[in-house]
Amino acid sequence: MKKILIVFFALFIFLDFNYLYAKVPTYDSYNPPEQGPQGLRGPTGPTGPGGGATGPTGPTGATGPTGPTGATGPMGATGATGPTGATGPMGATGATGPTGATGPMGATGATGPMGATGATGPTGATGPMGATGATGPMGVTGATGPTGATGPMGATGATGPTGVTGPMGATGATGPTGATGLMGPTGATGPTGATGPTGPSGAGVARYAEISVTGNLSGQTIGTSPVKVTQFSTNGNSSGMTADAANDKITVTTAGTYEIALDVSFSGSANTEFTGTIYINGSPNTDLRFRRKLGSGGDVGSAGISGIATIGAGQDVEFYAVANSVGQSFVMQSANLNVRSIGANGGTHPFIFKYSTADSTTILQNNPIIYEQTGILDPSGVITYSAGTFSITETGYYEVVHGYASDNTTGNVGTVTAEYTPNGGGTIEIPGSRVDAASVLQMTTSSFVFKVDTGENTATLEMVPPTSNLDLEVDQSGSGSTATKVAYIIIKKLRDL
Repeated sequence: MKKILIVFFALFIFLDFNYLYAKVPTYDSYNPPEQGPQGLRGPTGPTGPGGGATGPTGPTGATGPTGPTGATGPMGATGATGPTGATGPMGATGATGPTGATGPMGATGATGPMGATGATGPTGATGPMGATGATGPMGVTGATGPTGATGPMGATGATGPTGVTGPMGATGATGPTGATGLMGPTGATGPTGATGPTGPSGAGVARYAEISVTGNLSGQTIGTSPVKVTQFSTNGNSSGMTADAANDKITVTTAGTYEIALDVSFSGSANTEFTGTIYINGSPNTDLRFRRKLGSGGDVGSAGISGIATIGAGQDVEFYAVANSVGQSFVMQSANLNVRSIGANGGTHPFIFKYSTADSTTILQNNPIIYEQTGILDPSGVITYSAGTFSITETGYYEVVHGYASDNTTGNVGTVTAEYTPNGGGTIEIPGSRVDAASVLQMTTSSFVFKVDTGENTATLEMVPPTSNLDLEVDQSGSGSTATKVAYIIIKKLRDL
């Protein structure tokens, strides 16, 4: 038994030594090997039979795998620096770089002290003589010497012939007037001379008045019979006639020819057609009328009237309205009614009034509006009319008042251009009103002033649609009325140049 234990102990020492030896790493400082994995420990050999000889040593087991590399040890101290190598040859010189920008100029140095004056040089040779100068002016004449003594008088000569009679002397002053004699009998009256040309007319006395309302929201009910509009509130300027807003009228005090104008914006019942007319002395003037339809209850429509009428002394000018059905609301929100004199009782300048009553008339692009009705023509012949064209033959400043009623396609804007032709011409654009519904009428009014200058033998004026056709219409029902204007124009001379 003791021998068996000795063999077993010797075998354990051998195997354990091999294991420890396998784990001791070898190190090559130049080529350190990679450590392989550590091998497994081989099994213990069987115990030999008791009392027998020790059996042969079993084969060595495979080397186990190499264990993991240990942590890197600290870096050793830096070795001494070796000697400096020999300097290599100098490289080739590089290309010269671009010249740098010139630096700023330095400040000017202080001026040095002035040097000593040099010695005077020798005198130069005498130059050639210059040319002789011009002769100077003659000197002043010397004083006259004293007069010599008078010599003795000579003998008297023979008497000469009588000289020619000299001119008559000036007439002496007139003596005082004698007493007036008795008046003789009156002679017979001579024949009357021819009448001279009539001189220019002097300016007449201007007469005018206006009444108005602004911001009004209180209306009145009207129906199919004309009703006087009683919504004016303010008297405006007036002279020579009476403005009476309290009674909604203007009273003319002197008979004559007058221009009447009404501008009005109004609201009222929806889908209602209103007609406004100027009344003179209680009677309608059918030349002074407008017709306007409101599409919806929120609409505010505008309309205008302008024309010329003869008015007697003491007669009233008033505004009446009528609807196409009974019980309709009419609210005149803003309006101005004015009357002013022209002709003999005002200015004496020429004027003309023309209008059209043709219902549903289409005016083609670039064609003039035709005014087939005559209100008042200029008796002097200064302003004449023919086929849409007005001719003016006298210099001065002229005013044009123009208006028309239109029913263009929905959304269109009716526009009329005044083509004025004085020695080359020009145009004045008169914008129209936008039509927002096919059955709504629009009334457009405008005015402008132009000048006919010296040297213009004849100035002409036309009203034409410049870009598209213009529909003139005043009655949607088609019944029409020859007394209702769809377009009108007034031309009047304001003054001379």
